[in-house]
Amino acid sequence: MLFDPALGLYIVADGLGGIEEVLPRRTSFARPTTGLGQIKQVIAANIDQLVIVASVELPIIHAAGPRLAVISDETAQAAADLAVAELARSERLELVDREQLNLVLKEQKWVASGLTEPDMLRLGQLVKADGVLLFVGREGEGKPPQPTLAARLVAVNPGVILWSLQQPLPLKNVASWQTLIRDRVEATLPKLAVRKEDAIPISVVSVTAAIKRTDHPRIEGELQQLLVHRLTHEPTLFVLERQKLDLLDREKTGLATPLVTDEPFWTGRHLLDVEFSQDLNDATKLSVAATLTRPGQPEPRRLAVTGRSDQLAELADNLTKQIVSALDREPSGAAWSAQAEAERFFETAKWHRNYSSWNSPVIWEAVEAAWCLGLRTDEVYSWRVQGLLTKRHRMGKELEAAQSIELLEEAARFALERPLAPEAYYQFNEGSVVGMSAAGSL
Repeated sequence: MLFDPALGLYIVADGLGGIEEVLPRRTSFARPTTGLGQIKQVIAANIDQLVIVASVELPIIHAAGPRLAVISDETAQAAADLAVAELARSERLELVDREQLNLVLKEQKWVASGLTEPDMLRLGQLVKADGVLLFVGREGEGKPPQPTLAARLVAVNPGVILWSLQQPLPLKNVASWQTLIRDRVEATLPKLAVRKEDAIPISVVSVTAAIKRTDHPRIEGELQQLLVHRLTHEPTLFVLERQKLDLLDREKTGLATPLVTDEPFWTGRHLLDVEFSQDLNDATKLSVAATLTRPGQPEPRRLAVTGRSDQLAELADNLTKQIVSALDREPSGAAWSAQAEAERFFETAKWHRNYSSWNSPVIWEAVEAAWCLGLRTDEVYSWRVQGLLTKRHRMGKELEAAQSIELLEEAARFALERPLAPEAYYQFNEGSVVGMSAAGSL
């Protein structure tokens, strides 16, 4: 006789120890099986009371959060284990059981190192995960080749890549890397919990001045960065860049990247154009007019805010609240701190500096983001100047003479605003061409 065995079943036995009949269950405690079948699996039957027992010192029971699947290839298995150990300490998420992941990979005949982005999306759907975090080891380039570790987080429900990260192997500082991964995952948990029907794709098309003045390029760049960061803080908004970005760009800006770019959901994104003007009597006063074009709507929404050029973060915050309301959403209850976000960006820049050369664009973009978000310390300032000079040195012949001079002039202008000793610039490259260019231009 075949039956589904479970703790607590009542049976009728013969005198020889055989089972003659399995009596009907009064109650049952069940779960879906792992894998693709999703068959009901009874764990226990005929239960009158259920008592949950957990450690008082280190409880593992917590409110259910987004489900995260962590997978890796063989090369990156050790790093994935470190990430899992750190993420398991979080009370804000639930990790998918590794056996369930391995079963699905086997059933689908997938290999972690060969997973495409649509495969990651499908894997997340099969294991009912809200996010998939993939670690893959790569051989790298150079002589000798430098192996690297690539990490990528996919939000399954809306179907986007939230961020990616790459650094050389072996890891230099395991504890700081674990903290970095945990912080990045936890920062994006609200987006993992968003259902596809609630997600809103939006692109910041442009931020321009109505009438060009000397300081307008600076205001344009800083306001656009602040607006992107502030919009990204809203869980239901997924900010998409219109121009092509590589994975490192997505990592530092927080921009989402759709996995299926021709899907109507993503091609029908909202478009935001921003124009600002300065008061004729007080140049610090700004008036901002924004046009929000919504798919399927014949008329765009017109939005307006006022603020100060030395308080751009507050202006971006107020404009974002209007945008969210225009999209029939409630603004996030969590307070947005431009200062805290700026500090995270600069910590990211310093972390990458431990693994990369000064030529890495990731470092300089993170420094620029920290500066735009309001972190105006001497350290950030000197890094920013060095970034301009490094960019000039790195691009070399690709820059026209006028562009090269413009970068040097911008670096010199920064130095005049906040003079630092030339030695502060030598320390970056220990007297290299870039270091000498910095000292000479100041």
